[in-house]
Amino acid sequence: MQHVKRWITAIVLIPLILWILFKGSSLVLAALVSAVAIFAIREYLFIIFGADQGTISQTIKAISYFISMALVMGAV
Repeated sequence: MQHVKRWITAIVLIPLILWILFKGSSLVLAALVSAVAIFAIREYLFIIFGADQGTISQTIKAISYFISMALVMGAV
């Protein structure tokens, strides 16, 4: 069932992503990549620190999110 959810998500999001790539500005593309980077960092922190959300410091989260956004925005 998990794979079906991923396929449905991909089918829904592919037209949006293609539209952003072809018609959107570089700022919109950077915002999309920043959002993906934040979700990736969130998943990474969840994997590293385990399922217990209490062990992740809010400072570490904030710094990680900021740096991932700054790297993407700096590349634009």
